[in-house]
Amino acid sequence: MTEPIQETKELYDKTHYGSGGPGHTLMLCKLFPHRGFFYIHMTYEDFIMNDKVKMKKTGDIGENLVAKIYRKRGHQVTLSENYYDSVKDMLIDGQTCEVKTQKPYYLRKEFTIKPNQVSKCTNADILIWVESPSKHNNYRIDVYEAPKKDKRRWSKYVAKDKYGNPQEMRGMSVDACKLIYSEEGSIDAFRLMNNTVSDMSVVNKLNVN
Repeated sequence: MTEPIQETKELYDKTHYGSGGPGHTLMLCKLFPHRGFFYIHMTYEDFIMNDKVKMKKTGDIGENLVAKIYRKRGHQVTLSENYYDSVKDMLIDGQTCEVKTQKPYYLRKEFTIKPNQVSKCTNADILIWVESPSKHNNYRIDVYEAPKKDKRRWSKYVAKDKYGNPQEMRGMSVDACKLIYSEEGSIDAFRLMNNTVSDMSVVNKLNVN
């Protein structure tokens, strides 16, 4: 199998590129500082997507990655066709599965959700956290499986959102979850870095060096 970074370079080699603006596809990105700079294919339009679109794209990347992981392990996976499904993101062997793709709150070492998501995340048969790449996880995508639903515990705290307003949140300890997969150097890793727009990005910048 071709290494992910090599695949990225090969994809770049096949694209038209320019200095920027609509229609151009060149972006210079330092995705892995210890490996230096390399080029990656991304359209200008993708780069300037609004937050709502970026959030959906981030969720889609995480869900598709989780589906791929479980299918490779021999499980039957059916993705939900309804973006607003209030019960699950997918079915795995007939069990409901909820996937949350985000940057954790690194200072508290917790995955986070808003209170209105607690019921869905608590009641899903399987809860998966997809951690977006950052310096805190050496620029990998890390995938964690939460404890069984009767073992899930939530903390409560208040953080400021990107507008400076107080936001009540719920958190689940990263240490309570099981790391089931890591991926480094992929195009998905770059896309997650570019598209993550959660309030935690702001909180982390304020509280975590």
